[in-house]
Amino acid sequence: MIQLIDTYINEKIANNEWSTKTLENRKTSFGVTLIQSFTTCVLHETDTNR
Repeated sequence: MIQLIDTYINEKIANNEWSTKTLENRKTSFGVTLIQSFTTCVLHETDTNR
């Protein structure tokens, strides 16, 4: 799951959709929010590579 988050963030940066400031503001909160959501939905054990 962490890899999925990192891939999304890296795509945003590569496509110039996020500035350095945006990255700073969103990286932590975005990761925490997704991890909480996946855990709450019991998706943290789901293989997201399928």
